[in-house]
Amino acid sequence: MKYYFIKHQHYSENTSVYGYGDFPEKIAYLAAIVESDTLRKAQNKVKKIFPRVIFNSNSPVISHYLLAENDRFVDYFVKLPLNHDARLSPANQELHNLCVHLIQAAKLDEVNV
Repeated sequence: MKYYFIKHQHYSENTSVYGYGDFPEKIAYLAAIVESDTLRKAQNKVKKIFPRVIFNSNSPVISHYLLAENDRFVDYFVKLPLNHDARLSPANQELHNLCVHLIQAAKLDEVNV
């Protein structure tokens, strides 16, 4: 089963829209796609890619998700287009665009089979 790792980047300007930095906006992006049998094995694979990631479902401050391909919320994140938000850092845009290309390539392979 495929698991999609969604991270968030905080964005804030020192303006009243963002509460002068107190209320940053969280921009979601696809960071990785892993394939494994169980959620725990998928978490281990993600931890090898991103060593500083912690998975704790009880924490209100953790702003990343590991969603299975059959999760009801995964469609929103999978359908995000290339360069969906210009406020993302270049490194995070590159990660997101790579994941989107992989998803599109997998869809083309399914059509060609």
